[in-house]
Amino acid sequence: MNADKTPAFLKLETKLKNLRQQAIKDDFNPDQIGETFYNCIERFDVQKSNSNCLLICLVGVGIAVALCGVALNSIQSSLHHEPCLINKDTLPPSLIGPITDCSMCEDLLSIPLYDAITKEEFEMRHAYTNRPALIRNAIQNWTALTQLDFNYLKEMYLSSNIDDIQENCAFFAYRTDFLSLKDAFESITPEMQNLEDGAPNWYIGWSNCDEHIRTMIKQMTQKPYFLPERSVCYSTWIFVGTPGIGAGIHIDSVELPSWQAQIMGSKTWTLTPPPECENVCQTISATLNPGDIIVVNTNQWYHSTLVHKGSISLSIGSEYD
Repeated sequence: MNADKTPAFLKLETKLKNLRQQAIKDDFNPDQIGETFYNCIERFDVQKSNSNCLLICLVGVGIAVALCGVALNSIQSSLHHEPCLINKDTLPPSLIGPITDCSMCEDLLSIPLYDAITKEEFEMRHAYTNRPALIRNAIQNWTALTQLDFNYLKEMYLSSNIDDIQENCAFFAYRTDFLSLKDAFESITPEMQNLEDGAPNWYIGWSNCDEHIRTMIKQMTQKPYFLPERSVCYSTWIFVGTPGIGAGIHIDSVELPSWQAQIMGSKTWTLTPPPECENVCQTISATLNPGDIIVVNTNQWYHSTLVHKGSISLSIGSEYD
């Protein structure tokens, strides 16, 4: 017997083959199996309440996928023309991406805080290192601080052809029942903007796809002063909601780091390191007040937000390279 094929390996190999054969008998194909698996993992990723559970899932899935690859390599002659049970292309990026370099967080006890920072310092320490930063009073010259609020956005969008401009643009309803940005704007009445205790909590986010609205918002904002000269900011993201839980813990599927400026209200960000860094890093948090900017690679850090009492929270952000 091949030394690599231990009894435990042969047992697992047999189970995997039987599982695949049974799936085929049940009229499933590898794409359907992969899609079902992906949906399961996606729901778990949204609903998970702590990273220990995520770690168990990641390790388990990682081992299963790795063993599947080993099995295919070891028994190539018998499975050469047979697909793996789960196609890796159907897995979410958080499961198949490269292992995180934990130097991004291993010595952080809190989110680094600056009252001011130069372009050179920011680029060296944070711009492309995946290390977060909070810059106080970074947008005091933005007119958005006095001109932009929820009702301004509502009027601006509803006066446009909102269905067309948001058709291919992301909208996040979070825990609300809103079906679209138009539905949210039409459903959120003045009573729903009530800030008294017991008032309904809602929180939404979206990317802007309209050039006219982008131009209007750009007139009230500027590229953050500390970003490197060569960096470019991309689509505008807007997040707004009442006091309470904002976004639950999650990780984004993006390629670039991003910044987010707090226009109204106060909001606490909680950043949790990826599972592979749990033994050397810890969860950190910081509260943004109007005028502050946080910089985070949301594709590396799991993150959640909490809106504080006293005001609706409104923030604007963008990815940058």
